[in-house]
Amino acid sequence: MNPVASPPDQSRLPFRPEQRLTSGRQFEEAYRVGRRKGDALFGIIVRPNGLPQARLGMAVSIKACGKAVRRNIVRRVIRNTFRLCQHPLAGFDVVVNARPGARGASNPEMVASLERLFQQLMRANPPKMPPSPAKNP
Repeated sequence: MNPVASPPDQSRLPFRPEQRLTSGRQFEEAYRVGRRKGDALFGIIVRPNGLPQARLGMAVSIKACGKAVRRNIVRRVIRNTFRLCQHPLAGFDVVVNARPGARGASNPEMVASLERLFQQLMRANPPKMPPSPAKNP
């Protein structure tokens, strides 16, 4: 999930509206059946979505992160890290919950935490590879 392993042109790694979890039902389903990992900064829940792309949902509360400026910085770091790591996460819904440790963490600390958690979840939930086409002799 290292951004260096991502496609070289980072300007071509968008974060489109179809890559967002928007409804409460989508979040509830992720919370109900998703696999969880976490550390002092973030809790992450991942569940298969059956789509060709990954989708991101965020829960960044006042209690966890404080004032609006800090919450927006945390959201921006989460979105950018997801954008850079989205290809290995394809086919999954990802919900990121900010924890109180994110309030005082630096941006590089948050990025490192998210990348580490994404890697752990992908090792536990490897993407399903499509079956290879049968070759006729």
